[in-house]
Amino acid sequence: MIRFAHLEELREYVRRTLCERHSLDPSQYPMDEHILTRRNRISGLYFCQYGPRMMHAHAVWDAERGVLAFYDTGGNRFLKERVASAAHLVAQLPNAQSRSSPACRAA
Repeated sequence: MIRFAHLEELREYVRRTLCERHSLDPSQYPMDEHILTRRNRISGLYFCQYGPRMMHAHAVWDAERGVLAFYDTGGNRFLKERVASAAHLVAQLPNAQSRSSPACRAA
């Protein structure tokens, strides 16, 4: 089980994991995120890591279930981890719907 004290630590962990999986330099490729809601409540985050040649890798953090799942460019899950203490991370999210451009689409 992994723990994050701050939301930015979760974001950095996701970026690092996706970039390492696909041999990307994190400083060269953007990552978008979208807030996920369930029954009008924030329930987690969807991350989209871009790469060369229109490559997209994804991660989904389900705060309600305490699960962080990573998906490769083919949509296959390559890692699933338990995340402890999600309530304080959800509280750090802004009320906005997303922090990204509309170009990021779910695979």
